[in-house]
Amino acid sequence: MTIFQPHKSKINVMAISTSLILLAVLGMALVLMFYYNQLVNLRHDISKAHDAIQEATVANIDLKNKLYAATDPKNLEKMAVSGSFILEKDPKYFNSKPLAVSN
Repeated sequence: MTIFQPHKSKINVMAISTSLILLAVLGMALVLMFYYNQLVNLRHDISKAHDAIQEATVANIDLKNKLYAATDPKNLEKMAVSGSFILEKDPKYFNSKPLAVSN
C-alpha cells in the first residue's frame, strides 16, 4: 500500500507568508515602542526645562529687587554717609563744551 504525501516535499507558502507577516508586525511594534519611549522622554525633558525657566524667572525677579533696593536714592545717601562722602551744596560739573584747538 502506497501513501501519497504531496505537501511534505513542497515548501509551505502559507506558513512562510504568515511568518513574514508576523515578523513584520513584531518589528513595527518594536519600532513604535521605541518612538513612544522617545516621546515620553521628550515630554519629561520639556517639563524639566519649563521648571528650570520658572526657577530662573524667580531668581531674575529676586536679583532685580536687590538691584532696585541697592540703587534706591535713600540707600545711596546712607552708603555715601557711611563711606565718609560729603554732600556738596553747590556742585560744579564738568564743562561739556568741546575743546578748542589753538594755532
